Amino acid sequence: MSQIDLAAKIDNVIRGLLYLTMFMLPYSSAVVENCVVLSVILWAAKQWSARRGTGWSKLLPASTLNRPIGIFLGLCLLTTAGSVFAERSAGGLLTKILEWFVIYWLVLDVFKKREHVIWALAVMSVTAVTTAFDGIIQFHLTGRDLFLGHSMDDSGRATAGFKTPNALAGYLVIWVPLAFSLVFTREKKRPDPLFLWLFIMFLWAIAVTFSRAGWLAALAGMLFVLRFIDKKIALRVMFVSGLVLLGGLWAGHSRTAANFRLETDQVQGTWEWRRGLWQDTVSMIGTKPLFGHGINTFMPVFQEFRRKLNGQFYYEPTYAHNCYLQMAAETGVLGLAAFVWILYILFKTVLFTVRRDDPNDRGLAALLR
Repeated sequence: MSQIDLAAKIDNVIRGLLYLTMFMLPYSSAVVENCVVLSVILWAAKQWSARRGTGWSKLLPASTLNRPIGIFLGLCLLTTAGSVFAERSAGGLLTKILEWFVIYWLVLDVFKKREHVIWALAVMSVTAVTTAFDGIIQFHLTGRDLFLGHSMDDSGRATAGFKTPNALAGYLVIWVPLAFSLVFTREKKRPDPLFLWLFIMFLWAIAVTFSRAGWLAALAGMLFVLRFIDKKIALRVMFVSGLVLLGGLWAGHSRTAANFRLETDQVQGTWEWRRGLWQDTVSMIGTKPLFGHGINTFMPVFQEFRRKLNGQFYYEPTYAHNCYLQMAAETGVLGLAAFVWILYILFKTVLFTVRRDDPNDRGLAALLR
């Protein structure tokens, strides 16, 4: 078997493992982790075999993101070296930071053709539709999800196969604006009925999580989509969908009003709690503003900055409840700036590619080359 044939077979196996990862994402963290680890091992073995005797100058696939990622990882190494909890920070660098960029390069390397991306979207779409349906059924009928038997949380919010309502909302946030955009195809002047119902289902599923951050993110995604479609028709669809959704929620569940958690005292209590947490996080950032305290060190370091009331901590955070503030605390403002640079290049490249609409482009490598 030639080296090229062997590499192609390994790529096929890796793609299969990644398809399984996408399919099982909401339901089994163990399957996801095992598939990713095995994929990385196979990819490393392929790279070692291919580069043996030829050098390692082109180990990573070409990407416009490689430079900002490299700078970000370099800053993460610096903050890890200077961390008081160096061992904890090094573990976080490997499992919470580097792992995701390795997966990014892995996907970029093996998803080389348009059909590879189409298959990935198809697999993820099946899981997304199933998960949304599961959450709706769990909330309105069974009280448990259909696949793992997870109950809703104590306040009666849907979780589907996830552990928390917010995790389900974070997953669905991707699909609400995507389905919304597919309602309006270029070939049709009227909304596509199939995608319209899918959009309503995703919107319904994210609504029954009662995650206010999820709602805001979904709304922001839909407003962004408005730039590229007929605004008048889109706004009518949003309005009608919203009425149908609210009517169904109010009629379908006796605890809906309480679950919305929009009472003045609840909103004010949440705001005061988070404001105190963020103020203390800013104080933490101020002590090491440039390079931060180290990756994965927020909670042990933060204990020194938490304010007390009558000798007791008046809030109990699990993290900063703001990813950007926590990243600034752990990697410094330089690390945060490098991460924002990655996001800027990503969105800029994607928008340029979408507007160009080049039929000759193939796969993810073409999108981010």
